[in-house]
Amino acid sequence: GYGGDPERIFVAGHSAGGHLVSLLALDGRYLGKHRLTPQSILGVISLSGIYDVRQSAVFGPDEQSRRAASPMEYIHRNAPPFLITYCQWDYPGLPAQARMFDRALRHNFVASTCRFVPGEDHISEIVRVWMDDDPTARAMLKFMDEAKR
Repeated sequence: GYGGDPERIFVAGHSAGGHLVSLLALDGRYLGKHRLTPQSILGVISLSGIYDVRQSAVFGPDEQSRRAASPMEYIHRNAPPFLITYCQWDYPGLPAQARMFDRALRHNFVASTCRFVPGEDHISEIVRVWMDDDPTARAMLKFMDEAKR
């Protein structure tokens, strides 16, 4: 209806948004409500996200709630390809989460690229993404350009 190509849908998010787009692409409950599957998404771009929230009470009062909010719990081989980034001066724990999530995706035969962004912190990564020479923007454009059906 707005001129977009439904065969070239990418979802992207930074920080909490990275967590949410990862959960959207992996937990079938969300797409299933709209009669969609992970194959409806050509690629997922998660910038400095969090993927395993079992240790954080912010995501629910009990382990079952926190497990249900963790994208790590839903990895399956039919997932779309992922681009995951983390920054040199990111929030504590996020670099390890990014590397762990990338390994888990690849272990389950999901195409995944994990990129370290030097010289940036959690906020500057997204604030600078509009700049021509930005490494995060270049990684995103390359990921979308290389996406194949």
